Formats: sequence, C-alpha cells, structure tokens
Amino acid sequence: MTEEITFVTIVKNAAYIPAIFIGLSAQSYTILAVLMVVDTIFGVLRVGIVHGGEHIRSYRLSAGILSKLTIIGVPLMIAWAGQGVGINLVMVAQGAISMLILAQFYSILGNVYSIRVGKDVQEFDAVSWVLHRLQKTIERLLKDETKHTNILEQTSTPPHETSVAFKKEEDGRALQETSK
Repeated sequence: MTEEITFVTIVKNAAYIPAIFIGLSAQSYTILAVLMVVDTIFGVLRVGIVHGGEHIRSYRLSAGILSKLTIIGVPLMIAWAGQGVGINLVMVAQGAISMLILAQFYSILGNVYSIRVGKDVQEFDAVSWVLHRLQKTIERLLKDETKHTNILEQTSTPPHETSVAFKKEEDGRALQETSK
C-alpha cells in the first residue's frame, strides 16, 4: 500500500526529520507549515482584493516564502544549537514552534479582516515579536549558564587570593581589606 504524493504528504514527511533527530513535535511542524501556506494564500488574496491584481508581484511572493522558510528553521536551529553546546533547549524550541503557530494564526486573521473590510489595517507583527522574545529568552538562558559557570570558578579559587573592599558611606573614604 503506497500513499499518494501530495503537498500534505510531503510536508508531513519533512516534519518527521526534526521530530526524529531532535525530539520536536512533527505534528506542530506540520501545523506551522500548513498555516504558513494558508497565510501566504490569504496574503496574496488580500493584496489582490484591497490593492488590485496588478500589485501582486512575484518578487514579493518569493521574498515572503523565503522569509517563512527561514522562520520555520528557527526552532530547529535552537534545538541543534542547544545540543551543540550541551544544553537541552528542546522545550524552548517547542515553545518557539507554539508561538510561531499562534503568530501565523494571528496573521491569517489579520489578512481575513483586511479582505473583509476592503482595506489594509495596521497589524501587530507577531512573528517579529516572537523572534525578539526568543532572542531574549536564549540570552537569559546563556547568562544563567554563565552565572552557574562563574559560581563554580569562584568556589574553586583558593581563599588566600581573595580581596574584600568595604566602603564607608558617611565620609566617602574606602577601606580595603586584603588577605594574602
């Protein structure tokens, strides 16, 4: 029994790659990919209905598709980078997929609303927000990991090499106590 080759089967089978190698959800990747395709279709429809068919340009469509392909790779890169440095970032990557799914859904709703009212509406760029939040989360994780490493280094320093500085606030003089 063979399965017919369709767009859905290609996306579904491609989604198994990150799921098998890293532990990310193939179902989430499939949903994200399908929502990206639907968002692209609704985006083209929005431009055609709101601005007229002459405003649909292949270079804009190509740029949008390439942008979506780079976004779909973000969770995969997070998980791979975590494995490369020995930190388990699979949960962060799975969270990124979830946030990107919600961002794509929001974008679809924005396109549908623009089509409905017949004009462009100001839209919050949810994907950029998600990418910014992911960057901040990873920075925080790396800082926490660095703090953990620095604490280990500080506890291994012999006590005779430490120096402690005290500052007397009233008269502005500093008192430094050094033990060697």
